[in-house]
Amino acid sequence: MEKIFIGFLSRRKVNVPLYAEILKEKSKEIMEIIHPNATLNIVIVGYPNLTRNDEISFFIVFRTTCKNIYKEKKIANHNVYPFISIFYGCIFWTIYGILVNDNAIISSNIPGVVLSTIYIAIFAFYSTRKWFYIRFCILTLIILYLIRNTNQYVYFDEIDFYGKISSIFSITTAVSPLTKIKPVMKTRDSSSISFLMTFINLINSGEWVLYALIVQDNVILIPNFLIMMVSAFIILIYSIRVAVIQCLVKNDKSVNLLNIQKMIKTAVNHKNSDLVVLPECCNSPYDTSKFAEYAEEIPGRSSEIFSSMAKSHKIFLVAGSIPEKSGNKLYNTCTVYNPLGELIAKYRKMHLFDVNIPGKIKFQESNTLTAGKKLCTFSMGEKFNNFKIGLGICYDMRFPLLAFAYSKLDVDMLIYPGAFNMTTGPLHWELLQRARAVDNQIFVIAASTARDEKSNYVAYGNSGIISPWGKHIAKAESAESIIYGNIDKDELVQSRQSIPVRKQENIRNYDNILNE
Repeated sequence: MEKIFIGFLSRRKVNVPLYAEILKEKSKEIMEIIHPNATLNIVIVGYPNLTRNDEISFFIVFRTTCKNIYKEKKIANHNVYPFISIFYGCIFWTIYGILVNDNAIISSNIPGVVLSTIYIAIFAFYSTRKWFYIRFCILTLIILYLIRNTNQYVYFDEIDFYGKISSIFSITTAVSPLTKIKPVMKTRDSSSISFLMTFINLINSGEWVLYALIVQDNVILIPNFLIMMVSAFIILIYSIRVAVIQCLVKNDKSVNLLNIQKMIKTAVNHKNSDLVVLPECCNSPYDTSKFAEYAEEIPGRSSEIFSSMAKSHKIFLVAGSIPEKSGNKLYNTCTVYNPLGELIAKYRKMHLFDVNIPGKIKFQESNTLTAGKKLCTFSMGEKFNNFKIGLGICYDMRFPLLAFAYSKLDVDMLIYPGAFNMTTGPLHWELLQRARAVDNQIFVIAASTARDEKSNYVAYGNSGIISPWGKHIAKAESAESIIYGNIDKDELVQSRQSIPVRKQENIRNYDNILNE
């Protein structure tokens, strides 16, 4: 029982006999408090997780960088110094683990030594500065010699010394990303920081903090606590901030446009949003008998207001949709504006809402509107890692092949301004959002108008922001409101790597049917 307890306490076998003797000398009351089974379970679950997560972290760092160097056949855009720091840090942590007989520390840092050695070798192979790496090898040999022989000539507390050295390397690693925070905050360009690596660091350091508290080791606790705090801070500023406006639409265009401007200002001021999304027919009642009355050319009154709002607030604005007049035809059209106020995308609804559910609803968009014929995408540019968005409108969401076509264009998100009704909304609105997200492993935003029971057409509301996993990031109810969410492109990578359906689909076996 003593060994099980001590094993849980530290995993440091050298201390077991000493602790066991101490425990034997204590009163029987202390021994009765110990529960061997519970402590044993914690060791079995907790210890392998630490090692496995460290190995995952090292693998991700080295795999991405090595792949890029091999592809480019040069090292101009890559920095070897962080990996030299990791190399020495892992060596000192391994020595510290040996000195305190902590298997978790040893087995977690050995992969780092091996992988960083491989990386530095690859870096040296493609480098023109061969002498630099020769000096690195000489310095490493000198350090290893001193580690092996210094204690023969000078007496010092090895555990304390190597613990402090290890902590210094870890703290250096922890604070180094902060040098990139200022330009990221200024430009919103987060491409220099990996979200996935930061997220793994957060989880991994959190587990080590818990482990350090259990074994009561400040050498482990302090650097990992700093890494955890820095990683959490980076994650908070990394993502694209999205606001979805669910506004009430009245029978007065001027009132509608003033309300939209007010809500956009609120969205930007409240959460400093980067991307704002409006609902379908945001300036007009959703009524085929009124589309002609409210229709505008583009550019026109509404689009000029949208452009002005995007420019003044420095946002990307997906301006829902408005009835568009073009020649003698009317379209249900979505426009998009960049932070300069420029019109960068225009999508016309492809699938018109023609339905007849007996006793429930009958609606014929085709009586008034003309269907669009082209897909439409836009990019948020380098500041947002070239985040690419595809557009659909309301009824388009029911057509999985449209979303599939967008996925083949490598979009990261689909945005559907919509206005499902009180019959189809409760049945399918949320289901379709999640289905399109999961089918294509992309983010989905569905922006609805708010519910107005006095309107001829009562919208369902319940706007949503959906992750590639099909989970709600944010969800509105029926009333006028604004919902907010943070979008991280690396979450797409994580979902697609975890469940690689895009690589596994055998479309060649049925593409002949799709092409008919």
